[in-house]
Amino acid sequence: MRKEIYGEKHKEIGMSYYSIGSVYKTLLENQQALTHFMKALEIFLAWDGEMNPHVAESYNAIATVYDNLGEKQKALEYHKNALNIKKKNIWRESPRYCYFI
Repeated sequence: MRKEIYGEKHKEIGMSYYSIGSVYKTLLENQQALTHFMKALEIFLAWDGEMNPHVAESYNAIATVYDNLGEKQKALEYHKNALNIKKKNIWRESPRYCYFI
């Protein structure tokens, strides 16, 4: 239903893919989880660009799946991508920043 309302590449569709990936990860269906997290990441990147929390969380989720699959180098790469985004955006989470919005 969301696809019909928002279209295939809307952020809300990305959120749905992310949620489905999370369920697959919990079920230990790592390949399905990875597929859905990657779709979510693609949409979030297209929608908001690299520097946003949805992209960082997607990188972390993908890293966790790669870790579960035993692909430690890929896991490390994705965790580092998430960390770089969070370091650059940490000031946005400050209560002082919220006061000025």
